Parts: sequence; structure tokens; C-alpha cells
Amino acid sequence: MKILAVVPNLDLCDGVVTCMMNYYYALENLAQMDFAVIHDRPSPVRDELIAKGTKIFNVPSLLDPHAKEKCRTFLKAEHYDVIHDNTLVRSLPLMEAAKACNVPVRVIHSHNTRFSESKSRAALTKTLLPRLKSCANRYFACSQVAGEFLFKGAAFTVIPNIVDTQFTFNEHKRRAMRKQLGILNETLIISVGRMTRQKNPLKALEIVSLYVRFHPDTLYLWIGDDQDDLELRKQFDEKVKALDLENNVRFYGVSHHMNELYNAADLLLMPSLFEGLPVVLVEAQATGLPCVVADTITKEANYSGHIRYLPLASPSQWVVAMEEACNENRYDGQSLFKQSVFSPEGAGKRLIEAYLK
Repeated sequence: MKILAVVPNLDLCDGVVTCMMNYYYALENLAQMDFAVIHDRPSPVRDELIAKGTKIFNVPSLLDPHAKEKCRTFLKAEHYDVIHDNTLVRSLPLMEAAKACNVPVRVIHSHNTRFSESKSRAALTKTLLPRLKSCANRYFACSQVAGEFLFKGAAFTVIPNIVDTQFTFNEHKRRAMRKQLGILNETLIISVGRMTRQKNPLKALEIVSLYVRFHPDTLYLWIGDDQDDLELRKQFDEKVKALDLENNVRFYGVSHHMNELYNAADLLLMPSLFEGLPVVLVEAQATGLPCVVADTITKEANYSGHIRYLPLASPSQWVVAMEEACNENRYDGQSLFKQSVFSPEGAGKRLIEAYLK
């Protein structure tokens, strides 16, 4: 089977990309997966794929008058059995070309419960979505709520966001990473993800500020890319100063050593406005890391029973939950992970079965 996975880019800071890369590894001995990207930019993942001979196609812009023709030419040359779209309307020229070329399986995969934090982008998605849906003959979703949001009563298949089994707790890795960060007994709280309005970083600072009042020996790290919204990053830095958190908050940036950072941390904080099913939560639980998250996030992610869900309107409740979580002993997340649907065991075969259903 020959598959073309459509993703925003090839940077593991994006949860959708992480999801599809994990399926890429799960399928290595079962099928060929190439990638079509909306933004083709340098990354270690891109280098790895090219070294393995994986093809990478740059999806032309919606504004390109020859976009569909370029996509049709590529598809006719490659003869894919499956087009698996994870980007929604930005892939429209490719999906229309796939239908015109009679690609047998054409998938739309829902990864969220809202179109966008940007009103203009959300409006564009709503406008073009009927055209995109008309191109597909399979509907997938990362969670039940993500599928119900996008497909509005139509049948869909839940495809879990699998993660690599490397995510496990190790006391030596914990000590080593904490030493690298320059901390000993401090409480380490982390948030992981692209700095976007969806991830709610300014609310995270408000919650951390309240927590620091009672626990001044606390370090908070934001781990992830900050290039999507430079104005938001500026507001984040300004708020750190306004709340007098310069000694407690660091922007860590992109990391390719997340297992070590989960090990070093005492708590994962996620006050997102909306999510589909965050890969980060699956990874964190595999390392036994307690998670305090917004009640906007689906409970389908909670395979360990160690996630606390809180309303965004009540920061004081967050502080209490964070205190309780940070006082817990590390649990055996790896055993619970291996028993969950998020384990890669058998995931490649299940995905192929979903394509052929």
C-alpha cells in the first residue's frame, strides 16, 4: 500500500505531525508513507525522511492558479492508494486532484474541536469545508469529540494518537535534566506546545503567578515553538514582567528531548481553549507525570486516571489541584500506556484496516 500523508510541516513541535510520524514508524514494514506538506521548512525529521528515500511534496497555495494542475501531475506520477489529509482546507487543491485522479482512499482526519483561534481562518475553513468533504470517502478523527465536531452526524472512525514507547520514567534521566536546568529541589511545572492563542499561554501565566505566591521556589517552562504568533510571544514576555515572574518563568523553546523534560518535571499544565486529543498528554502520562488541564479537553485522553480537569474561570481551583498533584508519587505510567489504545502495538495494522473498511 502506498500512502500520502498531508501535514502542516515536518516539525515535531506540531502535535498533528507527531501523530503522523508515529504512524509512519508503525507502518514501516507494512506500507510506504510519503508526505505532502503545507510549509516545507528545514527540520531533523525532514532530513531523516529524505535519507530514507521518503518523498516530500510541497502542496501549492490556494492562491496559486495552477495548484490543482501541479497536484494532479504529482499524483499521476506516484499512483497512491491513499491520501490522508490532516490539514483541512489548505490541502483542497491536492484533495480535489486526488478525486479527479481516482485515488481509491481519500481521508479527512479531524484533529480538533474548533476550526481556528483566528476568526478569518475559521471563516475560510467553514466556507471551503463542503468542497473538501466532497473529495473524501473516509472520515477519521483523533477522538470522539473531534469527529462529532467536524463531521456533524456522519460516520467516522476514531484513530488514536499513538506515541512512541520511549516515553517512560527514569530517575537518572530526571536528575540529569534537572541538573542541566540548574534546579535541585524546586518544583518544575511545564507546558508543551506551539505558543498560540489556542494553548492559552497568558492564562497559564495567571495560574502560575497565583501558584508562585504560595510556592515561590517554583520554575515554569514553556516548551515549544513561538513563531506562529510573534505578537503573542511579546505579550507573554510583557506579562512575565508585569506579574514579577522573571525568576520563575523561562521560555525553553523547541526540544527534541521531551522524555527527559517530562522526567524532570513535577507537573504538566495545559489550560488550552480547545483541543482534539493532545499527544502531549499521552506522552506525559506514559512517564507518570501528573497533569492539570482545562475541562475543555476531552476525557478520552485520560487513560491513566491521573489527569485533573479544571474550569478556566477558576484559577484558585487550579492552584489546589496543582498542589495535590505535585505532592503525589510518580505512578507507573508505562504499564498503563502499554495497555491503552495509544500504544503503537498493532497500530499500523489497525490503520490499514481503517483505510480498507
